[in-house]
Amino acid sequence: MNRKLFLNALTLFINIVSIVAIITILIIYKNDVDGYYITLWILMALGIVNVVLIGFKEYFISDYHSGKYTLIMHGTYVVINCGAYYLVKYVNGYETYFYLYWLLSYLSTVIVIIMFYIFNKHVKDEKPRFKVNR
Repeated sequence: MNRKLFLNALTLFINIVSIVAIITILIIYKNDVDGYYITLWILMALGIVNVVLIGFKEYFISDYHSGKYTLIMHGTYVVINCGAYYLVKYVNGYETYFYLYWLLSYLSTVIVIIMFYIFNKHVKDEKPRFKVNR
């Protein structure tokens, strides 16, 4: 098995396991604040793991090129979920406005992923404007 296929399969496996874990925790905890914290931590860890795996892909596979906005996408939803975590931790009011917190974190995460996916699809592959003499 070549490295590119292995790293892509590993990335897909980690993403699927994280999504299944989030759905399972949502079912178990329902609207409890502890379940919300756990899912936020999973999303933050998923973003960091994806950035590390992209770094491995760039290092080990010489012809691998990630999307122009892929790292920004993962960093953005890590920051959004980190902000949502501290918002719940220090502002409180989760018990009465839990749906607003869920919308803030999860809907914004989905919007960020879709937005940067569209950006990556519409980016032009620019060639270098000059050649280096060797």
